[in-house]
Amino acid sequence: MAVCFYLFYVISSRITIVERKEVADKVLNDNEERIIAKGLRMPGPLLVVKKKLETVQSRHLRVIVSSNDVAEELVKFFEDHHAVAEIDRAGDDFHVVADITNLRGVE
Repeated sequence: MAVCFYLFYVISSRITIVERKEVADKVLNDNEERIIAKGLRMPGPLLVVKKKLETVQSRHLRVIVSSNDVAEELVKFFEDHHAVAEIDRAGDDFHVVADITNLRGVE
C-alpha cells in the first residue's frame, strides 16, 4: 500500500497543477461534449440536445440538468434512438452521460 502511494506521489508530482488541468481539459474535450441545461423544463433540454446533435464531433455527450425527471426523459430519448445513457448525480445537478456512437433516427 505504501509503495503504491509513493509511486503515485512520484508520478503525479512530475507535472504541475496547471499541466494536469490542461491534460484533463484535453481529455474531456476530445472525448465528450457538454450541454448545460440547468433550470430548463422539458422539452427545453431535449430541444437543446437535438440542436447540438446536428454538429456534435464527439462520441460522448454530457447533459447537465437540474431535475431527475428531466434526466430520466433524456435517458429515455437516447435509449429510444439506440444510444447508451446513464444518470450521474453531482451535488444538486444530474448529469446524463450518453454514448452516441450508435445514435440514429433523430430528426
